[in-house]
Amino acid sequence: MVNWNVKPNTYKEHDFIEIPVGAHRVQITRVFREKFKSGKTCYEITLKVSGYHGKLWCQLWDDPNDSISKNAQDIIQFFESFQIENRDLAEYKKWVGKSGAVYVNHYDKYEKDKFDYKYCSKVAYYLTGRQRDNLPAWQDGYKGPYKDLEIPIVGEMPF
Repeated sequence: MVNWNVKPNTYKEHDFIEIPVGAHRVQITRVFREKFKSGKTCYEITLKVSGYHGKLWCQLWDDPNDSISKNAQDIIQFFESFQIENRDLAEYKKWVGKSGAVYVNHYDKYEKDKFDYKYCSKVAYYLTGRQRDNLPAWQDGYKGPYKDLEIPIVGEMPF
C-alpha cells in the first residue's frame, strides 16, 4: 500500500473558472514549434491571463506557399500585439515572457465520449495599439469571489 502522506485538512482548492468573453492582457509562458511534411509550421503558444489562474492556448500557422492568407494576417497581428520587433519566426523561443492582449470568445466544443457540448475559451483575435493599451494593468492571480478559498475536510476520506 502506498503512503501518500496527505494532510486533508490543509487542502486548498484552486478555482479554475472559465476565462470570460472579452479583452484580456496576456503573457506568453511557452511556445512549441512543430513542422509538418506539407511544409507548414505550427507554433502552439501558451498564454497566462491577467487576473485568472486559467491559461489559453493559441496557434500560429506559417505556410510558406501562402503569404496573403488569414494565417499571415494573424502572424502580423500577433507580432504587433506582443510588440515583437524581430519578426523572424525562427526566433520563437525569445517570445516567452512577452506581454500582449487578446480578445477571448467562447465556442462550443463537442466531447464525443460524453456526448456533450461544453464551452471552451479561445483566442478570437489579437488586440493591437490603442485597444491593447487601454486595458487595465497586469494583475496576478484571480480577482473573483472565490479567491483563496479553503475547504475544511472533516473526517475520513471516502477512498
